[in-house]
Amino acid sequence: MNMISQEFWSTLELYARSPQTQSKIPPLLLQANKEHLSLLVVSRNGNLNVLQVQDKLFAHCVTRLNAQVPDGCIVGETDLDGFFFQLIDSGYNGMAFTIDGTLIGVEWSDLFPAKPGKKKK
Repeated sequence: MNMISQEFWSTLELYARSPQTQSKIPPLLLQANKEHLSLLVVSRNGNLNVLQVQDKLFAHCVTRLNAQVPDGCIVGETDLDGFFFQLIDSGYNGMAFTIDGTLIGVEWSDLFPAKPGKKKK
């Protein structure tokens, strides 16, 4: 199934709204990455907005261009190509989507589970 970015964002929002479908978010993100789609990120003064949850840093993402964001922030599109690894290299623990006041966190272990037989460091 090939999607356009807008379909990806609305599907992501739909999955995030129900605890029964939130487990579909990591495969959807990986599919969107393969299909070279874009993600909506929140920035402030040209820097990615950070959400801190339980001592973990998450890139602040949304599912709509007109999403409500903190004062002084804007929503912009960024290509997913290489974005995960840029975030990992910058010390982020994952991405967090804010949808109508609810925060849905996706950690790297959700996207890239450890392979059986490999030990985590």
